Amino acid sequence: MGAAQFTPEIWVSAGRGVRETADDLARGVDAFCRAMDERPFGQDDLGRALFEGHPEAGMPGFARLRNDLLADLVVAVNLLRRMAAGLVVAGDSYAEAEAASIGIPYAPSRPTWLTDPEEYRPEPGPSGLPTTTPPPDFVSQAIWFLESVGCGAAWPDADLDGVTRLRDAATALGRVVGDVQEQIAGQAGRVTKAGLGPATAAFGQATRAVHGEPGQLADLRRRCEHLACCAQIAYDAIVKARWRFVASAGFVLTLMLVAKLLAPRLGPLLDVVVRRLLRAEGLALRIILLIIRQAALGAMFSGGLSAIDQLFATGDIDAARLTRDLYHGALAGGLMAGAHAGLPALLRRGGPALTGLAEAMESATWERAFTRILAGGTVSTTVLATAGWAGGAGWNWKHSAEMGFGMAVLSTGAALASRAWPVPSYAGLTGRAWKQSPAKRWHDVKWALGILLITAPAVSAFALAKFVEDRKNPFFLQKRVGQFGRVFDLAKGRSMRTTKGEDSSLGGSDARRTRVGKLWAKTSLDEFVQLAYNVLYKGDMSVVNDRPLLAATRQETMEALGPTLGPRWDEADLAGKPGLFGPFPNKIVELGLQPKTAAFDLQRGYTGIWHDRTASLRSDRNILWEFITTYVRRIS
Repeated sequence: MGAAQFTPEIWVSAGRGVRETADDLARGVDAFCRAMDERPFGQDDLGRALFEGHPEAGMPGFARLRNDLLADLVVAVNLLRRMAAGLVVAGDSYAEAEAASIGIPYAPSRPTWLTDPEEYRPEPGPSGLPTTTPPPDFVSQAIWFLESVGCGAAWPDADLDGVTRLRDAATALGRVVGDVQEQIAGQAGRVTKAGLGPATAAFGQATRAVHGEPGQLADLRRRCEHLACCAQIAYDAIVKARWRFVASAGFVLTLMLVAKLLAPRLGPLLDVVVRRLLRAEGLALRIILLIIRQAALGAMFSGGLSAIDQLFATGDIDAARLTRDLYHGALAGGLMAGAHAGLPALLRRGGPALTGLAEAMESATWERAFTRILAGGTVSTTVLATAGWAGGAGWNWKHSAEMGFGMAVLSTGAALASRAWPVPSYAGLTGRAWKQSPAKRWHDVKWALGILLITAPAVSAFALAKFVEDRKNPFFLQKRVGQFGRVFDLAKGRSMRTTKGEDSSLGGSDARRTRVGKLWAKTSLDEFVQLAYNVLYKGDMSVVNDRPLLAATRQETMEALGPTLGPRWDEADLAGKPGLFGPFPNKIVELGLQPKTAAFDLQRGYTGIWHDRTASLRSDRNILWEFITTYVRRIS
């Protein structure tokens, strides 16, 4: 009776239906792969954690869950294809045996792809999908650091629309798997209802392991839903992190405004209290008041950001952690204030450059803000990192730097907003008083470092090309007359074939220049090596002043000026350190002067005498800016 109920056509038809369902699942998996071929979580710490997880702690990220799901989906597609082939082959075999028993020939015609399916491989496949997030570039890291310093947190750079696409793709695949589960259950029901033999019973038991509620397809459907849920959780976490950024930035701005408003009111009261309790006067009183103010500001900064972090992370505040962060902030702020107050006095015991740095820390310019942020941030970072290590949290320099420099920025911003800084003592220096001041040396150092940061790659490239051209040292030293008539070695890039440093160049028409040397000299970058060697290392040149000359060239200029102006120019020119950029090169371009002419030498003398009277910080800045604009026009 069971044999009579076994219908081969039903098995073959069910096999075709299962194959169509398997192909539907394969198309759904391919669409899933195409949608998953992106990394929208961002390159910041939050995005990397959401995408990659924490493998060491056994916490898989989105990529691991996706890849595991995809691998099992591939297994399911291939299993369904083999199931379809088995149904078709079994139906054909039974029909062939039945036809042979009654003497009727049976010649089935089934395509190979149905009876012998090839293995399914998704496109682009598990190995083709991104599994890690590339590390962020330097610019991105710098931007995030500045955001953390200025706003208390970094803005997550995730693509929320991309995260939504991943969630929707996982949800759509879950629906496809659910439809496949229903289709397989229907095809299995057709087969099991058509016969009662052992083969039918075995088939029914096997298919229930695939389409049943505790079966493989049901598990895949639940995992698709779980992956979509993970994408939604990531979306919510990114949105929450962005609101945390807004809250932190608002808190920092509010704290700065509060410090500005309360300083004039609480300052005199605090002054009286400290005078009575500690009986301090003068500099000691000023340092104590500064330490108290900065300690309070540091405690509020650290404690406030800690409370915001905890509220957004857990919705609650841990009193012990908040107390610890308040203490660390107060300690870092107090020591930062001590550094601000004590460093200038210590620096003045050093050389001219350190003395200039001390004056910059107490000036009324942006240099005061920059140097105080740098010094205060360094001290606060060290204190916070050490406190974290002592508390058993290890050395977290990144977080400590963000908090430490954040305190320094807040402190400096509050000071800028609450009062006007006094004009620096060197702002009114002119003439030789400015050219010989320690403050000018400090400006030389910072300007040289800034220009070298931009020009060093190009200078290095020319030096390498010059060495390749003739296999000789691309640099040389030339004797020049410096401050107070002292002879020093001037460093230059070698533009000629050979030189002993005894004569000057004849300009662009000098036949001794090589091809590389001519281009090097045309860009004026052959002179920029003086920033490193003569300005920073030897200290015998300035960034802005008249150029150093050969002894013979000095004599020519004095003769051109005559017996009255010649000695006057000579004295003025030797009063300060010679510079890389001066007012005379700008005059050469402005007046179209030609070297080795009387007009050229006369203008050099007139400009030198004028600059000796008018030199100042403002004029140095104007000369430097005028040279930059003239240089850009000449090169372009």
